[in-house]
Amino acid sequence: MQSFLLPLLTFIFINSCSGSVLKERATPASVAWGGCLNQPQAAFECANVDVPLDWQDASKRTVPIYVSRYPATKLPRKGYMFYNPGGPGLSGSRFIQSQGKLLQAQLGLDWDVISWDPRGVLLSGPTIQMFNNNNNEDDDFWGQLQGLGNYNTHGNLTVAEDAQFFMSQASKFDNMTIAFNKATIQKNGDNLKYVGTCVVVRDLVYLVDSIYGEGSDVNFWGISYGTVIGVYLTQMFPERVGKVILD
Repeated sequence: MQSFLLPLLTFIFINSCSGSVLKERATPASVAWGGCLNQPQAAFECANVDVPLDWQDASKRTVPIYVSRYPATKLPRKGYMFYNPGGPGLSGSRFIQSQGKLLQAQLGLDWDVISWDPRGVLLSGPTIQMFNNNNNEDDDFWGQLQGLGNYNTHGNLTVAEDAQFFMSQASKFDNMTIAFNKATIQKNGDNLKYVGTCVVVRDLVYLVDSIYGEGSDVNFWGISYGTVIGVYLTQMFPERVGKVILD
């Protein structure tokens, strides 16, 4: 049963986690905060932070990572917390702009709450296209994935008949995810080489260096898939781990 999930996940976890390579140093960026796109509340701050496209060769071109912050409303600032709301593929900037005040209330008014759109998501580069915008590819895919289309997985898997039917759909599901994987590669080409959990973690460490000072603790709260980012963080950069919550 695990085999049909692998093609779907290939494009997500496409980078290897070579610690020595991904720890290649890059000079922290100068971050210019400003207003946020489609956010009328002036209390929120946003910025584009340029990161190396390829952490195996930081001399290549850069890509922008879009960051949103709800800064501490009580000074002096006591701390900061980076969030990832899950997915993979959910927008951290939208999450902060919709939930920032609540998140800050949980930590304390003297905390910054901050997140970013991971690579390939919404306003961060490189551009990754999963579906064509001019047809129903998105709805069709998720409908089939959730059992609303051709691959109906509803039922009680403790019942022999339901379990047999479920297993009979495995090859169809396998074919669907393989076709989806091929189409994703055709649409995005080499850009897929530069996205994945490992580089998201490396970007996070770079954002901390750029915003709060090189070598600062990485404080991170991961929700759902964000817990995977948190686990990778603790393994790739144990010396940088500050306060980490996996939710």
